[in-house]
Amino acid sequence: MAKRLFALALFCFGSCLLFSQTVLSGKFSSLDGTVPAGVNITIHPKYDMNSIVAFGFSDSKGSFRITMSHEQDSIALSVKSIGYTDTLLFLANQSQDLSILLDAKTYSLPEVRVRAAPIYRKEDTTIYRVDAFARQQDFSIGDVIKNMPGFDVSETSAISYQG
Repeated sequence: MAKRLFALALFCFGSCLLFSQTVLSGKFSSLDGTVPAGVNITIHPKYDMNSIVAFGFSDSKGSFRITMSHEQDSIALSVKSIGYTDTLLFLANQSQDLSILLDAKTYSLPEVRVRAAPIYRKEDTTIYRVDAFARQQDFSIGDVIKNMPGFDVSETSAISYQG
């Protein structure tokens, strides 16, 4: 009976070692004193950045906790967040508590001009945006309508559409 109990304990202990999990936890801070929240954390095999072992996000206080199972002895921890420089750390595959300092980075976006389509369809109706066809030298609405495709304005100011 004692041999069976010992064998069962050895089996349970061995299986715990085989299926052990690594816990990475920690906190983000930044040089400018802000607390980075919602930071994207991705864990990769050390030499394969296209594969993902585990991932997670930091909370509103900048803290994170990720549990993973990975058989290799090293991992790559990728940290990305808008407003901060991307960070890549190579770590031993063991449970550890990290303190990661992020560097704030500003991104300059080019100017963008959004324009609505001058003509669009809504169900069975064709809608013309009149301001898209108006020019500075137009004197009346008749002058603007002359610029719209499909419309004709006669000398007597009669408006016709496609004949």
